[in-house]
Amino acid sequence: MAAIRLTLLLAATLASSQTDALEKLDPRDFATEVAACTDLYQFANGGWLKNTPVPADASRINRFSELKSAVRGQRIALLQAIMREPTDPLDTPIALLARSTLDENLLRAARDTTLAALLPALQGFEHRDQVPELLRAYQERGIPVLVRFSAGSKKDVLRITAQPLGLPDPAFYTRQDAPTREWLGRYRAYIESLLPLVGSTDPASDSAWVIDLESRVAAAATAPAPETLSLRDLERRFPLLDLRKLIRAKGLDGYRSIELAGADQLLAVERLVKELHPVQWRAWLRFRLAHLLAPYLDAPFREPYERFVRRGLHGSEPPATAEDRALEIVELWLGDAFAQRYIDTYFDAARQEAARTLFGELRESLALAIPAQTRWSEETRETALAKLKALELDLRIPGQRPDLASLTLDAGTLVGNVLAINRWQPRHGGGFLPGGQTDALRPQLGYLREQNRLLASPGLWQAPLFDPAAEPAVRYGGIGALLAHELAHGFDLGGASFNAKGAPVAWWEEAERAAWISATQPLVAQYSAYPGLGERPLDGARLLPENVADLAGLELAWAAFRRAQADLSVPAQHALTPAQRFFVTWASLWRENASEDARRAELLHAAQAPARYRAIGPLPHLPGFAEAFGCKPGQPMLQAPSRVQLWAATEDAAQ
Repeated sequence: MAAIRLTLLLAATLASSQTDALEKLDPRDFATEVAACTDLYQFANGGWLKNTPVPADASRINRFSELKSAVRGQRIALLQAIMREPTDPLDTPIALLARSTLDENLLRAARDTTLAALLPALQGFEHRDQVPELLRAYQERGIPVLVRFSAGSKKDVLRITAQPLGLPDPAFYTRQDAPTREWLGRYRAYIESLLPLVGSTDPASDSAWVIDLESRVAAAATAPAPETLSLRDLERRFPLLDLRKLIRAKGLDGYRSIELAGADQLLAVERLVKELHPVQWRAWLRFRLAHLLAPYLDAPFREPYERFVRRGLHGSEPPATAEDRALEIVELWLGDAFAQRYIDTYFDAARQEAARTLFGELRESLALAIPAQTRWSEETRETALAKLKALELDLRIPGQRPDLASLTLDAGTLVGNVLAINRWQPRHGGGFLPGGQTDALRPQLGYLREQNRLLASPGLWQAPLFDPAAEPAVRYGGIGALLAHELAHGFDLGGASFNAKGAPVAWWEEAERAAWISATQPLVAQYSAYPGLGERPLDGARLLPENVADLAGLELAWAAFRRAQADLSVPAQHALTPAQRFFVTWASLWRENASEDARRAELLHAAQAPARYRAIGPLPHLPGFAEAFGCKPGQPMLQAPSRVQLWAATEDAAQ
């Protein structure tokens, strides 16, 4: 899958309580004692920068952490409303699942009931030939002790992924260096913390059996590419495990072929069925049950899992409150349904239409500019227009509403609900793995070059970033410029290697590539003059692709704004004209306070320039900025080695 160039560094930002919408420019955020032509970033943001400290539990605060916090608040409010008063057919299972997470006494009772149903089969397990039957039985109950099922690369292909290991990489078992051996020791301690809870009377010996079995499987793992097999091939390949029987039992035998990932590990399991004593298999299965169910059981199971798996292996904190936990579980297991209800509530048809209209206006800016792109031949311009016409806006709106009518859940058993969903998903609506359509629940923006589509999820189209009623200056200077940045990626050096269908086909001539590179070189020198880490300046060459997209995006957004706001003599607000508000909105988009550690990491690793330079870097290249504020040649905001015009006709087309 294509890498998404995310404009929003949301993964690196945390919650903020300040969610003033961009459409409400607040003069308290300004520092008007600084002239805009001297420092637009300070002019637009000086008051906010001075009065907004980084929260104690965060590394930075900016527009995008504010958006992330606001969207999370929406999700919490939605879940509370659903639990309080279900109003939609999707609400009842969501509410039941959420309620099943809240009461520790119910979690304890559900644990006792579930284990009472699962463990007796292990007590009566005496012969090796019972292993495949036990594995299938647990899988059919919704516990993926051996494999997971998911959608394949094509509609009629089923993917099977082996997962017999408790650690995420076979190297944890096979490497002999001290840090890896230490992790294996920590894993054994984790195993020993769970085994007594599921009936082991000798956890030290049983943990050794578990480590030995998984180490044998890991030693056979060669990480081959997924194989494509028919159901008959699968049956012949694994006669003892008989995965075809499991596929039939789960109602998945209508698929034309199988994509099998981890065949080497399954072959090792097949071999070990013949070799290992039932005592060892019993110990391993006992642990697998405890490990896979632990996140959905009461504290004695859940807390060791959170310490070792969540904090240790994945470096993530568990939910801080019961409400947070309910939200996490709902989004993990009923993600499609909850995303649909989020869309119903916060991204209705009118808001969707406003999003599509804004995208269409930005696409029109590019359509007007492409015919005047002098660096391209006529053939390349025609190819670009065809690619632009084919480019789709992906709002992550599902094609049809989820149907949960046949799913039966119980507010008294979280683990029972998880197993019920795991059994139900493959047979209904094409769902397999937890999570579903949760893209809708996160602010996401990116150009997917291998699909030629622009992803802009429902979570993006919320305050403080978007208001469909905002004036044109704010609409185009804010989210419009972000969308145009991503749109421009389809028609830059990176986009030049992928055609209208997203196939890796170059559609620029070498001379055209050379002309583009030559035209953008002044940006390398310009950004390399900005201060970076210590005495070292920014690396203008490394940052060039994103700096080019920032400039291109602002050019296209400015052109769309000029078409929408032909009269720039409209009365001023906060002593700012519409054109000035466009550029102030752009600068306020990048306001940010961050810790020194966060800034250092950004300077070393980020693909984008620091926030301040994203705001001011494009300004010398847009005559509209100088005209809006009356800037004179030589003033700081106009300083650059030479002017760069990427889409030179955009301003002309706007007139």
